[in-house]
Amino acid sequence: MIGLHWSWRFVISLADCSVAHSLQPFVTQVTPSVEALQHMGSKVNEELRDLLQFFGEKPEGSESMKPEEFFGLVMSFSSALQVRLPLDFKLSS
Repeated sequence: MIGLHWSWRFVISLADCSVAHSLQPFVTQVTPSVEALQHMGSKVNEELRDLLQFFGEKPEGSESMKPEEFFGLVMSFSSALQVRLPLDFKLSS
C-alpha cells in the first residue's frame, strides 16, 4: 500500500494493485520536490503578510488586500514615479 498525504488534501491510497507498485518510484521521487514547494509557498505567504503589515495593510481577514491588488498598487505607483521623475528633472535644470 502506498499512502502519501500532501497538504492540499490529495491522497494516494492504493492497496493490492499493480498500479500501486508502478506509482511507488514516482511518489518517492517527487515527494521531496513537493515538500520543497510547500515550504516555499509557506515562506512566500509569511513574507507577503509581513510586507502588507509594513505598508499598514491588514494581512488577514475580510478587509485584507489581495496580493494582486497590492502589487497592482505598487506597479501604478512605480509607473507614475517613472513618468514624474523626468519632468521634475527638466524643471530643475
